[in-house]
Amino acid sequence: MQNFLNRLRGPKTGETQPSPAAPVQQEMAALLETAATALEQHYYDTALETYQRGLSLSRATKDRVNEERFLNGIGATYVAQENYSEARPIFDQALALAHDLHDARSLARSLNNMGSLYAQKGEWGTAQTYHQQALDAARETGNSEVIALMLENLANDYLSQDNPSYAQHLLKEAVVLTQAGQQPALAARMVGKLAEATLVAGDRASGYKLLQQAVYLAQRAGEEQQLLRWLRMLAQLEMESRNYSQAVEHYQAAENLALRQGNQPQEFFMNSALDLSLAYQMTGNTAQAEEYATRALAQARSGGNASQAATALIRLGLAAYATGEYARAQRLLDEALEYYKNGSLSDADGHLQILLTLGNLYLRSRQPQAALDAARQALDLARSSENEARTAEALHLLGNLTADIGDLSKALEYWQQALDRLPDDAYPQRAQLLCDIARMRKANGDFKTALDDYEKALRLLNQINHPPTRGLVLSNAATLYTDLGDIDTAQAFYEESIQIARDTGDPHAESLRLGNFGWFYNLTGRPQAALGKLEAALKFSRQLDDKLMIAVQSNNLGRTYFLLKDYETARNLHQQAIAAATALGDDRWLALFQADMGETMVALERLDEADALYRSAIDKSTATRDQETQVRAQARLAALDVQRGALDEAAALADAAESMSRRMSYRKGLADALAVLGDIADRRGDERLAHYRYDEARRLYTILHDPAAKRFEALVADVG
Repeated sequence: MQNFLNRLRGPKTGETQPSPAAPVQQEMAALLETAATALEQHYYDTALETYQRGLSLSRATKDRVNEERFLNGIGATYVAQENYSEARPIFDQALALAHDLHDARSLARSLNNMGSLYAQKGEWGTAQTYHQQALDAARETGNSEVIALMLENLANDYLSQDNPSYAQHLLKEAVVLTQAGQQPALAARMVGKLAEATLVAGDRASGYKLLQQAVYLAQRAGEEQQLLRWLRMLAQLEMESRNYSQAVEHYQAAENLALRQGNQPQEFFMNSALDLSLAYQMTGNTAQAEEYATRALAQARSGGNASQAATALIRLGLAAYATGEYARAQRLLDEALEYYKNGSLSDADGHLQILLTLGNLYLRSRQPQAALDAARQALDLARSSENEARTAEALHLLGNLTADIGDLSKALEYWQQALDRLPDDAYPQRAQLLCDIARMRKANGDFKTALDDYEKALRLLNQINHPPTRGLVLSNAATLYTDLGDIDTAQAFYEESIQIARDTGDPHAESLRLGNFGWFYNLTGRPQAALGKLEAALKFSRQLDDKLMIAVQSNNLGRTYFLLKDYETARNLHQQAIAAATALGDDRWLALFQADMGETMVALERLDEADALYRSAIDKSTATRDQETQVRAQARLAALDVQRGALDEAAALADAAESMSRRMSYRKGLADALAVLGDIADRRGDERLAHYRYDEARRLYTILHDPAAKRFEALVADVG
């Protein structure tokens, strides 16, 4: 908002002020001060009535100097009320009077206020003309305060006409003047304005430093209103730079300052609550995010502000979604969506955020058709509003949906389209997409490219200050590092990602990561350590009523009990997992569960049942293109065939598993296939080939820290 100059005092040029002031002069000075204060605090009726009383008094006493001041005050009040038709003739009178007075200060004030009238109306060219004349008059006064204020308004005109460079030029002069004139409050303001212009010009680094300086100067000068403004601007800049913890600090400092002042309108605290809610959400502090969103919603409803109420509902919905309260999240988001359906709101971005969150919610709660509908609506709306960032989000969601139903190539296509639409500095979104792409490449058997994608995502963490994204990347990368045998890195990643899930209050992520950590312990021969992790993961999944995750964790526990040689408990847990996957119609997971249960049935010497499970797993994993499970099931069925003496059938399966594992760079699958091929060679009496196969398997198991390596050390020694 442009400045209207109502407090500038001082005698006419070349005159001295009488001392002591006459009583009538004291009364007019008091009226000017009272009216200016009322105007600043938005008590427009009081300001107007007080200025008019002063105008009558100045005219009665023929005090033309104060008459000009009261006229300018009346005009400024009319502008604040957006009553421009009343303001213009008042300013005309003030300007004519200023010319008659031949007083540079009065002329600067009147010209400035006329310019600010046009600025308020958005007529920037006319505003600039008057403000330039005001600056010329101000320079004649030699008063640094007057000149600086004129420079500020003229700079605002240039900023509004997309000329930030010249605005910077003007504001730099204002900063020098106010610092040389030892005017700390005004200097803080001019440094802050220069920061704004610098940011508009695209120099974020310099703008950031200037904002920090403005905060420091405002604190030193005790200028609380300025401090409030620059703190909030600095917080917004931190949000844009994804420095969410620093943003929380600045927003919180601004709110605490406003509470001490006690003079901010309700709308300030409503906006502050929404800003804090978003900042806390981005740090992963869901509880605080929900607390502030709840406050904002109450304030928005109290004030009848539909836009802010919808935003608060979205924040609450996101918080509920993050903590796994899907039913509550859906209710809140549906309520927010009603504002758009009934036409109360029409902004595309808020509408898109609701649709995308609902789409992800439906995906997690196993409502594929509802998720698909929301994703398609979001994609259509994002494209029609030419919002590339939201288009990328919609494509990401569609990729997740198609991956969930087993169309892996289509999922990769959607994700690649999403990645292509994101700007280079969209670090969290790019990292999340890279993880999804890597996970799918790994499932497709392309371990090498998957590793490249995970490493790209890990490098992006250097640019990200967002714990949930960090946890996601680390936990995803840990699964591949486990398969590659880098167990120290994998364990460190698992532990940090689990702690992030706990710190951010995300039980869904904690459940998934605990389950993966338990799986890691099983793979590396530590089933007793796995037990506690998997039981905790299963407990979380049951609390969330996530049926698929309950099945996954039950199967992982079954695998643990298999390794502990408690085969009946293992069989019961595998059966529960298979029943759940069958009910959900999820063939991808069903194949994995069947492959794991097959080994348990072999241990129970129920070989025919194991055979049927392995063959079903091979068929289903082939259909869903899950090559990891396919290799695993083929190697296990081959081992069963060796046990039954069907060496030709075993060799065909093991050869296929070996070939696929080598192509995938899948070390665990390759080791399992080589172990069976060694057994086949041994059964056929080819000790040399058996030794070669066993030794290669031993080497891979050793890299993977798999306890099976010990068995092959003995076999290699025997054969050798």
